[in-house]
Amino acid sequence: MNRPGVVPATGDDDLVTAMNALLHILDDARFAAALRNLGGAVAVGGWLLLAEPILTRSEEPALRPGASPRARLLARYTEVLEPAGFVHEAIAASTVVGANPIERGQGRFGPYLRIWAWASRWSKRGRRWARLVGMILRALDPVLLRTGDAPSGRLALFRRTG
Repeated sequence: MNRPGVVPATGDDDLVTAMNALLHILDDARFAAALRNLGGAVAVGGWLLLAEPILTRSEEPALRPGASPRARLLARYTEVLEPAGFVHEAIAASTVVGANPIERGQGRFGPYLRIWAWASRWSKRGRRWARLVGMILRALDPVLLRTGDAPSGRLALFRRTG
């Protein structure tokens, strides 16, 4: 790497991943630049795997003042990646209650927000409580994943074809 924090766009990597990083870029132009930078590192025929709060079944929430994370529609990703030769191959839920639901303003995510708040509150009581809460969430999450609803948790796979 030439500079810290910059992915060299050599285009020779078969797999590039970004895990819960792009959600912290609030500005749309900087988000697009970061996504293009990641895509530039992927070889033709290679893959870009993103773990981000990618919305597929709801509207993009308004950015709240002072907010840090931002959920974006899948279309925001594809409109940046398609011109660079990427095809969206798959998207799947990665977690339901294992992450802070960014889309908290939407009524249908209220139950998840309550679960997350409960887990956050109890896990702060100490290591033993945190371990117990983790075990409960680990058992609950696969059951909730079957609903197809995953606030704040998606894995998206893109393939570079050209």
